[in-house]
Amino acid sequence: MYQYSHTGINTPHQPGEFVGADNPNLKMWRVIQHCTDFLYGESMNELYEGRSEQILIVPPGHELFHGPKKNARTGFVDDCIIFYSNENEETLKQLNLPICKALDVQDKFLLRRFINEVSNERMLKQSGYILRISSLIGEMLVEIAREYEKQRCITSPQMLAIEKVRKEMLLSYSKPWTVDLLAELAGYSASHFTHLYKKFYNCSPIDELLQHRLMIAKDELTKKRLSVTEISRKCGFVSLYHFSQYFKRQVGVSPSQFCKNI
Repeated sequence: MYQYSHTGINTPHQPGEFVGADNPNLKMWRVIQHCTDFLYGESMNELYEGRSEQILIVPPGHELFHGPKKNARTGFVDDCIIFYSNENEETLKQLNLPICKALDVQDKFLLRRFINEVSNERMLKQSGYILRISSLIGEMLVEIAREYEKQRCITSPQMLAIEKVRKEMLLSYSKPWTVDLLAELAGYSASHFTHLYKKFYNCSPIDELLQHRLMIAKDELTKKRLSVTEISRKCGFVSLYHFSQYFKRQVGVSPSQFCKNI
């Protein structure tokens, strides 16, 4: 279980200031996302360059120095969350997350989103808020792991092949796509293609296609320029019945009722 200690958002540090010396938080976990370029290392004699948006995970008992780049006229800025845990480094091993190393993620506000949710729970103190905070911190670590894995794969031949097919699918969303057809375009078997797609995007190709079609359909319904039948056809649904059933399951009302409610 994770127990919140404190957080900081958009925290400025003085020019030349390195955080880590005589750190009072050594008994706690520290997760830091930098808003500016920085230097870091477990020793001031061996520092590595880090980029804005990268994340550092520092488990209890580890000292890590981080501060501004050499000759920087200003200090550095970061977001951080600090917490206690009865977990140990096995958690990181399960998530395949390296410690005290700058991790690439795509979302520059990933940490800030969780910090805001944790802060809200702590402020409101509704029933079960301590459990909710622990859950949010766990979710944060999982999301960092998934973002890190995605960024590590971003330039792999597999990722490039899948992304090319994904773009074609979403741009030509009205086509009667099947997993077999998508897999053939990517050069993989249907099962292997689906496995890779889920690994990279956390959903199946057909689920993402249907969600994309639904988004287009809702936009068209809002504009009220086309009939429900025309929108169903434009978005690539096999029939008006299939479109209406899927729309109602996802949105809670039929396409016609959705139009009336606008």
